[in-house]
Amino acid sequence: MIVGTKKIPKDRIAAVIGRNGDTRMEIEERGHVSLHVDSEGGEVSVIQKDDVLKATLTIS
Repeated sequence: MIVGTKKIPKDRIAAVIGRNGDTRMEIEERGHVSLHVDSEGGEVSVIQKDDVLKATLTIS
């Protein structure tokens, strides 16, 4: 289930992903979510794995 989508500047996509995906993996681990990053559109979708509240707080 997609909890939310955030539009970010395309030049900040690399910051969301991080070196070797480290930042993305940390966000996914802490929030118990998966991130779908659309680098062309500048959108990051947060997909809930188990805890909706944690997933919602991840995108806040």
